[in-house]
Amino acid sequence: MDGCGAHGAAEKTEEYIIREVSLLWDLQESYHSSLMADNSQAPATKQDVAFIMDALAKVYQEIQASEDRQHQKFMVLFEDLRHDMIGTHKDKIQQHEERIQRLEKHTKLVAA
Repeated sequence: MDGCGAHGAAEKTEEYIIREVSLLWDLQESYHSSLMADNSQAPATKQDVAFIMDALAKVYQEIQASEDRQHQKFMVLFEDLRHDMIGTHKDKIQQHEERIQRLEKHTKLVAA
């Protein structure tokens, strides 16, 4: 691990939010400039609704993909932590075994 897990995740989340807001802003500007340039009070057409539905579908897909990436990152982090814990536990057992062997050698006693 790089030592900045939570901070790095927060930065990536912030980047994601900025990207999503930027995407929505671009879609809104595109919509207003192409379809609503003449009259902002005009009723929505089927083309307007289709454009908005398509834009929302793209945003939904991006959010879903982001959730999948975040889930994968958490699973990798969890596996790394699990592996580290197992390694630490094995190291402690090995240290205890070495200490017992030194004490046995020092006291000239051998465990049965």
